[in-house]
Amino acid sequence: MYDSSKMFNRAGHPVSVRYQRGSIWILRPDGKEMHLKEDYSNDVFSNAACSASVRQHWVQKFAAVAIPKNIAPAAKLVPLTDRSYFWVHCQFDSQRQWDVCTEWDSKGVPDTQKRELVDPTTHRGVPDALLNIDPVTTKDKAALHLKNGIRPS
Repeated sequence: MYDSSKMFNRAGHPVSVRYQRGSIWILRPDGKEMHLKEDYSNDVFSNAACSASVRQHWVQKFAAVAIPKNIAPAAKLVPLTDRSYFWVHCQFDSQRQWDVCTEWDSKGVPDTQKRELVDPTTHRGVPDALLNIDPVTTKDKAALHLKNGIRPS
């Protein structure tokens, strides 16, 4: 059994890699190959591009899930894992000048707390036209990300 933590010593150094449908073989420091199978069940990456690739598979997996009738039709499904997700809908509140979001679990049960968001740069709400939740970069309910790159707080 090879201790894969030895590969951390290779960080920043070139490694020999070969690809074949759903698999990658990496040449280990001892000269043997390590076989990695394509697996989208966990997002273990710190690199945003790698994480987005895994999460994009989750978004595609849940694409056919029908939105429950009690949820706002414009709500977005946001995957938390390859087996769980939540729904979220945000809209600009012109009276308060910030965004108000409602969240529901996968069964359509609403969260009792509404979330209020503002753009951390302008300290104002994001207008509805730009208030588009990104299900690929949003990793949890506490940190919603928008498709335009804004990460409201």
